[in-house]
Amino acid sequence: LYPLLIGKGGSNIQRLREQMPDVRIDMPSPDEAKDSSSIRLNGKKQDVDKARKLLEEHIAQLNISIENSIEQYITIDSKWHGRFFQNKRKLLNDLQKKYGDMLIKLPERNTNSDQVLLRGPKETIERVQKRLEELIDTWQNTITKEISIPHRHYGYLLAQGGLYIQPLQKQYNVQIKFPPRQDSSKDADLVRITGRSDDVEKAIVALEKMIPVEVTLDIPYEAHGPLG
Repeated sequence: LYPLLIGKGGSNIQRLREQMPDVRIDMPSPDEAKDSSSIRLNGKKQDVDKARKLLEEHIAQLNISIENSIEQYITIDSKWHGRFFQNKRKLLNDLQKKYGDMLIKLPERNTNSDQVLLRGPKETIERVQKRLEELIDTWQNTITKEISIPHRHYGYLLAQGGLYIQPLQKQYNVQIKFPPRQDSSKDADLVRITGRSDDVEKAIVALEKMIPVEVTLDIPYEAHGPLG
């Protein structure tokens, strides 16, 4: 119970401290917790009484969670495991923050196992599993396509910090990557769109409509004077 009460990195106890700012909560160290379950509350009596009640309610909820806790393995291809640890474990941390007291345990990298352990309240685990399945489906169906856009139009399309491109990325849930403006290689006109295949196709259609239209007219030389 002690690790759940503390939370990962002290997140749970920190939330409790924020709820009772006028009371100091002294938790035993992990080593001390093996021999003692005492939690010291310091503050005015009325504040301590409120804090004690809040803490007891939280502990009761944790006990219920433990009683209703289940363990379940789901299959996630090992090629996707690295994504959970990218950007300082951002995905794992986001899932933990969203779904609360539950555990996602990926296998050791040298085992080549595709079995991922989920542990927590049954309803929570069902929601976590559904979310993981959605993520995997997105990863499996993510593609990158290239379209050719003349380099001279980049200034217009990327104007004002991506005023035209950012809404497009948000609407179709894709990433649109332009080559560096100083790129003079043969790929300088290739723009890459990454996302789910159907979203990429829609984004390409929308992006192509934004490309300025150029029309070449043949005007007889003798007419140039009046036009000037």
